[in-house]
Amino acid sequence: MLEFSHSRYLGDEATVLGIDYLSTVGLGVELDSSKYPVFVTCTRLMFRYTFSPYVSGPSIGLAVSF
Repeated sequence: MLEFSHSRYLGDEATVLGIDYLSTVGLGVELDSSKYPVFVTCTRLMFRYTFSPYVSGPSIGLAVSF
């Protein structure tokens, strides 16, 4: 799975944060286990990279559905 997001900050938000925008790109995998008799029905692992003029860095996210 692919992910992209872009947020633009205006007015007081941009002043407080010190940035005008924040962008994120990501790549992930989702495993569906709903047809098996287990408590967790879906597991998702995401690798993201976030960047703006003064902030950047990677992150890893894990999500499960019950």
